[in-house]
Amino acid sequence: MSIGMTFEQYWNDDCRLTEYYRKAYEIQKQRRNQELWLQGAYIYEAICDLVPVLHAFAKKGAKPTPYPQEPYALSAKEARERKQAEEKRKFEKLRREMIARMNAINKSKTAKQEVTQDG
Repeated sequence: MSIGMTFEQYWNDDCRLTEYYRKAYEIQKQRRNQELWLQGAYIYEAICDLVPVLHAFAKKGAKPTPYPQEPYALSAKEARERKQAEEKRKFEKLRREMIARMNAINKSKTAKQEVTQDG
């Protein structure tokens, strides 16, 4: 009864139902264990990020490491997607910087041409 079956299911339904409930209970326990482990990992990382500030001989002006901006990737697919998104952000940033530089160069060339034409 502790695995989620009702009294009626145990005594009146199919006897194999107990196996399924037991397997489902084991999966739930495993999932809960994984959740608690992940919570412990987050707490551990948060404490490690605070260590530079917490110890007695911390330098004046020491700052803690910033907390991560997004949760841990729990699957390889999610990690791959995050890596691709980060690469795309970097590429777009570099692209914007390159366009800004090109515009600045073009602007300076245009200004030089105007000076030579006027002078």
